[in-house]
Amino acid sequence: MNATSLKPLWPLLLPAILAGAVFWQVGSFAFVNLDDDIYITDNPLLQHGISPADAFASDYAEVWIPATWLSFMTDRALQGPGPAGYHRTNLVLHIINVLLVGMLCLRLLNNRWAAAAAAGIFAVHPLGVEAVCWVTARKDLLSGTFALGAMVIHVAGNGRRNTARTVVVLLLALLAMLAKPAMVVLPAWLVLADAWRSTTTGQRLRTALTRAWGTKLAILLAAAPVAVVTIRLAKGTEYGLRTQDGLWERMGQAGFMILAWLGRILWPRGLAPIYPPASWEQPAGVLLVSVVMVLALTMGALLLARQRPLLTWGWLWFLVGVAPAVGIVRGGQLLMSDRYLYLPLLGIVVFAVCVLQKLAGRRPGLLKPLAAAALVVILALAVAGHRQAGLWRDPLLLWEHTLDVTTDNATAHTNYAVVLNANGRPDEALAHLETSLRIAPHSLAHYNAGNILNAQGRLDEAVVHFRAARRRNPERLEFCLNLGALLARTGRTEEALEVLRDAIRRHPQSAPANYNLGLVHWLRGSRSAAQEAWRRALVLDPGHVDARRMLERSRVIDPATTSSPANGDSSDP
Repeated sequence: MNATSLKPLWPLLLPAILAGAVFWQVGSFAFVNLDDDIYITDNPLLQHGISPADAFASDYAEVWIPATWLSFMTDRALQGPGPAGYHRTNLVLHIINVLLVGMLCLRLLNNRWAAAAAAGIFAVHPLGVEAVCWVTARKDLLSGTFALGAMVIHVAGNGRRNTARTVVVLLLALLAMLAKPAMVVLPAWLVLADAWRSTTTGQRLRTALTRAWGTKLAILLAAAPVAVVTIRLAKGTEYGLRTQDGLWERMGQAGFMILAWLGRILWPRGLAPIYPPASWEQPAGVLLVSVVMVLALTMGALLLARQRPLLTWGWLWFLVGVAPAVGIVRGGQLLMSDRYLYLPLLGIVVFAVCVLQKLAGRRPGLLKPLAAAALVVILALAVAGHRQAGLWRDPLLLWEHTLDVTTDNATAHTNYAVVLNANGRPDEALAHLETSLRIAPHSLAHYNAGNILNAQGRLDEAVVHFRAARRRNPERLEFCLNLGALLARTGRTEEALEVLRDAIRRHPQSAPANYNLGLVHWLRGSRSAAQEAWRRALVLDPGHVDARRMLERSRVIDPATTSSPANGDSSDP
């Protein structure tokens, strides 16, 4: 394609410029205490430079996303550990995605201004803010880049066979799934693209679908193990999510969520990073009506496939895109999260722009009013998107907003409490943790309450909360470490030994657990057992300074003459 043929495409740059203007502010944003600690600041995978072997071999955080881990590793290596570099990369990926959406929509809508309008809505819609402004949502952006790239190249091929194109599409599709397993839907999106092509070229549907069948089959074969691994690794959350719901109830909730998401697309108000279970757990009658409405919309879209192929394409793109997130198969995902709409949103946008395009084609006199209305809508969404993005500037502001727009949100109360405590407001933090536990008792609220009470010297109360946290989630190492350390400090060394031995049984490679076990043995006057535990800690982590110091100290000091060296703070890994 030469410079002359590219010149008319300049309108497609406008949405990318608008996206940059709306989200430029993210470069000054902080991390938020919503998995940014797990994915970034405390992630051991990021501590040793760029390591593809570590990225591909790890099931850290109960997910397998090697491409995303590599992108985080690259950010840290090139831009440092602070949040600015991660946020800037998110912005760059979003701008690339906006350009790719414009290119895809140009093929679909066959009109550069209609394509620019669709890309403009995608660029600034408030439902996309979470994916751009939350560093942990990198997997949505990165998988989107690879998936959109695969779609653009596939559609540009017009069904012609080309080995190089096939290889590139396969590679991009694989990278998309390695960035986010939900991209296992990509083969279905490619099928939709071929079905759309059959209606616009007059091909028989069967002929269009069988072309490039090898590409789609190869992607499908790659998607199968990714889906299996993801389901096996994922675990249900404790934040009130009822993972034992029956299939029919989950289907009803899925239907309700789809309609709720449509409502937010049309009127994006009251958006939050986490929604409480009441957002999708509705009476049986409401769930049944929701399923019927979704089925009716789907049947209507299929019946219009020949007359209005883009309407069908848009609805099915949306439906396929949200399928992994609606909770029919439940893992560790937070249901109803806005970031799940980052790419599926495109289907509804194309649907709406197609309607306006057809209307303007039938009544040319409406072209200018419709264009003006579209511009007003895009600018209004840009203002709303900019405002929504500003809420992610710091976690205090984010959780205050979340509590304002949601009710009975246990997770929001817990996360807000963590930020309050970090800002020197422990009593307010405890009040929010108590509220969280009244709504939906869960381990993290107990754990955080234990930490605050421990810091205030209210040790017996802290022990109660640490016990509750461990009882609800015995796999969390930090719960066991803090409980064991506090039990030792308060003289309950027998129970401390039991807790730490169980922690080592579950996490045999944990140097901190072995170190703390040695401290408890030392308190009980067992020099040899303490030394053995510290030696194991040093084998697991040769750089464990405290274990080495205590081992050297134990050779010259009788444990019976020393006071307790253990405490809850120093026991953390």
